[in-house]
Amino acid sequence: EMMELNDLKILCSELKTDVASIKNICFSFIKKYDNIFLALATRKENKIILNIALSKTLVQAKQLDARDIINQVGQHINARGGGQPFFAVASGDNPKGITNLFDSIKELLKMI
Repeated sequence: EMMELNDLKILCSELKTDVASIKNICFSFIKKYDNIFLALATRKENKIILNIALSKTLVQAKQLDARDIINQVGQHINARGGGQPFFAVASGDNPKGITNLFDSIKELLKMI
């Protein structure tokens, strides 16, 4: 579900879909909204694939970088990743950490 925090729309969710679809969802949301932050995860075999996407306006206004965020919160699922400031992907092997991962994202976003 979509959550609002300090004028920010946040969507953190685990989806049962393929990696390409998640990327498409991320890109369609960040095109449509100026103030959205997405953290979408899916399972592929024994891995968790995490996508973090944020509006380019947020990247500029708040000096946020999806690569920094994904590596900070990715530790919960043993993931490291990369990409661009507005979109990053990481793959981890600890599905038990997904709840903590989403919680830590929400904590992080409270501070911006």
